[in-house]
Amino acid sequence: MDKKQIVVLGGGYAGVHAAKTLHKAFKKHQDKVEITLIDKNRHHILMTELHEVAGNRVEEDSVKISFDRIFSGKMVNVVQDTIVDIDFKNQRLKGERASYAYDQLIIGTGATTADFNIPGVKEHAFYLWSLDDALRIRCHIEQIVKEASREADAGKRKQMLTFVVAGGGFTGIELVGELIEWLPILCEENGIDFKKEGRLISVEALGSILNMLPEKPRAKAVKYLEKKGVEIKLNSLITQVDADGFTTKNGEVIKTKTLVWTCGVRGTEFCEKLPLT
Repeated sequence: MDKKQIVVLGGGYAGVHAAKTLHKAFKKHQDKVEITLIDKNRHHILMTELHEVAGNRVEEDSVKISFDRIFSGKMVNVVQDTIVDIDFKNQRLKGERASYAYDQLIIGTGATTADFNIPGVKEHAFYLWSLDDALRIRCHIEQIVKEASREADAGKRKQMLTFVVAGGGFTGIELVGELIEWLPILCEENGIDFKKEGRLISVEALGSILNMLPEKPRAKAVKYLEKKGVEIKLNSLITQVDADGFTTKNGEVIKTKTLVWTCGVRGTEFCEKLPLT
């Protein structure tokens, strides 16, 4: 008798948890069920710790856990491939390397950054939703500080040393926390006094940051950030972004070369194209 093929698409938090749960449910029925997890990478990425990579606290390997390690001793086959389409009628996944039949399919392809169709965000802001994003932010900050140390024009230097994180949720505020510690050190290494010349700004469209928290810890976070010199701009919806900075709905224009966008997520383009509705 052919084994029942259960495929988990995506090796993020949901996909890994699903595969582990399936292993527990069917480990006594390995002769009847086969579980396969498909992901484009060889590693599970700890998404909730990407801010530590972007802020130069840890190296990239610290947020990567190999699927071989995660599923060692478990009845989960891991396949590295990028799935480009799903044939629901014939129950097959079409990948760049091969195609895969399934009897039951769990789709856990995650989300992607939402830009809310605000002009210029996609072209000029940095996202923080993947390991590549985190590394890109870190390299950019290192480079822009080096360039600022050699810049004679006061206006351009000020722009280079203005760092902005848009979005006052966990991701944005955690990144701000990392930058509070790293930027003064990085600037000092390049002969710059960050307290005198630098700006670190948190921009939030709503009336408070960390809206998912109760008032008391939220107020404590605000007090800490302000004590460390962070400028918190509330009710400041960004309406336009360009290569030199951004504009808010209040008409304020902030010049910067570093805008990190952490303002929300949406479903992946892959899932949006699937005939699920």
